[in-house]
Amino acid sequence: MISYYPVMDDVDGSSATVYIRIRPTLNAPIVATVTTGDMLGLVGHGNGDAVTRKTTSTLWDYVRYNGQDGWIADNWLDTGTSQPLGPSVTP
Repeated sequence: MISYYPVMDDVDGSSATVYIRIRPTLNAPIVATVTTGDMLGLVGHGNGDAVTRKTTSTLWDYVRYNGQDGWIADNWLDTGTSQPLGPSVTP
């Protein structure tokens, strides 16, 4: 079962533009571009590059958006927790 969560604002409260990538790394090709409030389907989680927002985390979420699957850093998705959700997915 897929649960849906919104993309969060930037740390200064402004609208954010965030990339969904084919792997949980910052230099992986981009699958889709999302903005604050877009709802992403959380399929699972895995570890990847460290990403700093308010905190630094290596947790990435495997998500579905407009028929595309890919990875987004967990600290951009408003899941209500910093803990992994869904099954572990191997990148």
